[in-house]
Amino acid sequence: MKILPIVLGVLLLVAGRRLYWLFVGAVGFLIGMRIAERFFPQEGSWQYLLIVVLAGLAGALLAMVIQRIAVLLAGALAGGYVLSSLLRGHGVHTLYMPWILFAIGAIIGAFLVALIFDWALIVPSSLLGAQLVVEGLAPREISVPLLLGLFAVGVVIQGFGMRGRVAEPD
Repeated sequence: MKILPIVLGVLLLVAGRRLYWLFVGAVGFLIGMRIAERFFPQEGSWQYLLIVVLAGLAGALLAMVIQRIAVLLAGALAGGYVLSSLLRGHGVHTLYMPWILFAIGAIIGAFLVALIFDWALIVPSSLLGAQLVVEGLAPREISVPLLLGLFAVGVVIQGFGMRGRVAEPD
């Protein structure tokens, strides 16, 4: 069990919209992990840790400076990460073009972000939060039902947090 991803996942499930910088930073961190795994397979090496930390910090900083662009990018990256992780975990692989699954998920994530901003934060942050919790806790047999259940809980919790709120102008 990996405690940090589970804690991060729970935070994203309940407060991903309000803590958008955490969402964007988490996506940067996760993408940095994937990149580092490819080039520095020995997890824990200084190069591996440097890439992961810098990617997470870059994501959080980007979110604070240029929020809408950062959230659009994070939505795309989160969508790519979730779709490729979910399908890879169930044995679906693209041997010659592994980025196809990621690109499809990224398009879906970016579309969600562009569709409606608050919900674009709620949906991908709930989905990414659910994925992180599932990766840390669940065996493959129950991962999809647990992912869907946690995703729904995250959407409901964050959606209720928006009740009575006036939409923010661009």
